[in-house]
Amino acid sequence: MRCVHGLREGNVQIVHDNSGKAAQKGFVRRRSRAEKVGRLKHIIELLKCLERQIGEVDVRTRTLMAGLREWISFEPSYIQKVACEDEVNVEIITCLMQNGVGGVTAFSYTCRAG
Repeated sequence: MRCVHGLREGNVQIVHDNSGKAAQKGFVRRRSRAEKVGRLKHIIELLKCLERQIGEVDVRTRTLMAGLREWISFEPSYIQKVACEDEVNVEIITCLMQNGVGGVTAFSYTCRAG
């Protein structure tokens, strides 16, 4: 079957051409192994491209953060105002600020809290 749909001076041109061949029932064309491998290689290339783009975004973000670091301050009062809903959140923020860059493990927090 051949179908052509197009516009010619505002009119629609429709052409249907039946070749007269009967459709084979139950025949399903399967992809060959080469086609499957080719598709997988294509997917792998797409993943590599996406990983490169993510890496570029990471570099840009680090560069921006390095440039803006002196203007961005995450003082406890600002974080408490934005993120804390109750006293437990305030205690967690206070504990994190006291420990600095290393952070807090769950074990050290429970030992100190208990």
